[in-house]
Parts: sequence; C-alpha cells; structure tokens
Amino acid sequence: MTLRVFRRTFSHNLVDVTRLVNAAEFKDYPSYVFKQSKRWWELKNGAMRSSMTPNVQRIDVAYTGYPKSDAVLSMAKGISTPHDCAKHLSQLLQDRSVLALVNGMPHDMHRPLTCECNLDFIHFKDVPTSTGLRLYGSQALSQ
Repeated sequence: MTLRVFRRTFSHNLVDVTRLVNAAEFKDYPSYVFKQSKRWWELKNGAMRSSMTPNVQRIDVAYTGYPKSDAVLSMAKGISTPHDCAKHLSQLLQDRSVLALVNGMPHDMHRPLTCECNLDFIHFKDVPTSTGLRLYGSQALSQ
C-alpha cells in the first residue's frame, strides 16, 4: 500500500516539475533572441552538411596506349592515381604496369594526378633491354 502511495506522489511531483519547466521555457524573450538562435543553428547545420559532403573536382585523363586507345576517363583531382586509371581500363593493364607516363614524363603509379593529362603505361616487356634491366634491378633491390 505504501508503495502505491509513493508511486502516486512521485508521478504527481513529476507532473508538477514538468509544468514548471515548460512554463519557464516559454518565457517571453525578445524576438531578436529567437532570430539569433535560429540563425546560429542554421549556420551550424550548414557547416556540418558541407563538411560531410566534400566538393571533389574532376579532371579528364586521356589514355593513349593499347588496348583502348583514345579512352577518356573522368577522375577525381588529387585523389585518383594512374593505378586507379589502370583499374578502370583493364585488369591486365593494372597487373602489368610498372610505371606511368603522364604527359610523356615518368610518374609513380600511386602518386595522385593533379591536372588534366595524357596517360600511358610502361610494362617490363615493353621497355628496351637496357632500361628494362635498370627497372628490374631497382625493383629487385627494393624488395
């Protein structure tokens, strides 16, 4: 019996406290306070939304080699690498490629591309003998 009384008084006290808090919450504040708080929340939510969806710039990478000559890939600037481009073109090209030629200059396969360019790949079997030996020797030393 005392437990029922305790529950009833507790629930009545809880209702009274809730009414008191709600009455204090809806006090008459000046209108500029509501405008400022609304603007602050909008700015905060806008900043959160913009940080969650980064703006990725796209670059066009023209592949000039075999097997798909004149293929143009749209890649992410500063994120995509020649290795990613090789993945898009073919599995064999991805597996065989040792070095990328970006605008005719040697380029690491895992260094990001930063501008629009022409792309070709070098394989061990495609290189002249002396260059192939140098590349093979440097890779053997790095392992």
